[in-house]
Amino acid sequence: MSYDLYEVLGLSKNATTADIKKAYRKLANTYHPDKNNNSEDAKIKFQKIQTAYYILRDPEKRKRYDETGSIDTNKKLTTMDIANILIYDTFKELMVKNKYKRRNYFKLILKDIKESLKAVEMDMKEQYAIREKMEYLLNHMQLNRGFKEALEIDIEQQKNKIIFYNKSKEVATTAIQVLKDAKYTGEDLPDMADQNGAHSFEEALAMVFSDLHKKG
Repeated sequence: MSYDLYEVLGLSKNATTADIKKAYRKLANTYHPDKNNNSEDAKIKFQKIQTAYYILRDPEKRKRYDETGSIDTNKKLTTMDIANILIYDTFKELMVKNKYKRRNYFKLILKDIKESLKAVEMDMKEQYAIREKMEYLLNHMQLNRGFKEALEIDIEQQKNKIIFYNKSKEVATTAIQVLKDAKYTGEDLPDMADQNGAHSFEEALAMVFSDLHKKG
């Protein structure tokens, strides 16, 4: 069954890239399965939000969607798709932060994502420790029925968190590998903008990212 990508994000067809990004962040945070007891409804909603953002944030994909109105709703985003979103968004944020000056942006992105990966690994370690303690209580202590049932629910939620952290780690690792294999640094964006007739750094970035995506 098809659905309208703009409606998913609560936007009109005239929405800007900034509008799309803002709506995505707000909705992704609200409907993330980890914040909704891993419910099936939240999973479906979150998948639609990710798909809408993946298509509408990309000028070429958005244009194709606007023209045809078609979308393969059965297609789930791959780890590479999500890694590319992570790279693209981090790239844009760093460019704004550095006021679009010439920088080795890919080096900065690598640093940023590696720091995120380190934080994820620390969180994973903490979640594993919490789950081990819970399982010890469940298996070695005399517990009343109510407490035991509550503990079982908590353990299941911890397992879901670990699954989420493992996926985040996989995405970050994939993004790091894509960047290591890339030939770009980001310093040549002003020249690319001139050579390709782009009217803004964002257009130049889109061209760089499009080529990077093909190589990745």
